[in-house]
Amino acid sequence: MARLIIAVVNNQDAEHLVEVLRSEGHRLTEIPSFGGYFHAENTTLLLAVEDEAVEKAVIEIIGRECSPRDIEVPAEISGADADQPSYVRHSGATIFLADLHGIVRV
Repeated sequence: MARLIIAVVNNQDAEHLVEVLRSEGHRLTEIPSFGGYFHAENTTLLLAVEDEAVEKAVIEIIGRECSPRDIEVPAEISGADADQPSYVRHSGATIFLADLHGIVRV
């Protein structure tokens, strides 16, 4: 069964990730997006795949190319002392998978 991969990736990783995916022959759509706790600027990628092995390969590429990072939490949000910043770990990508009944290209 075909699957839709929706990957929300940090903008710092998006350009390189798209280059890698395209160089591996994957077709995708890029959508600028923002969200999450910090309303961070992201890129949402849409990929339709028809094969389980391709799905696993795409997820592996995303995992390899998108790095988790520590982001400083503003003192007014964290309640911490401004002299001692606090950090939160932000994932490299969030991936959603959905079953598709088919893929039609016209």
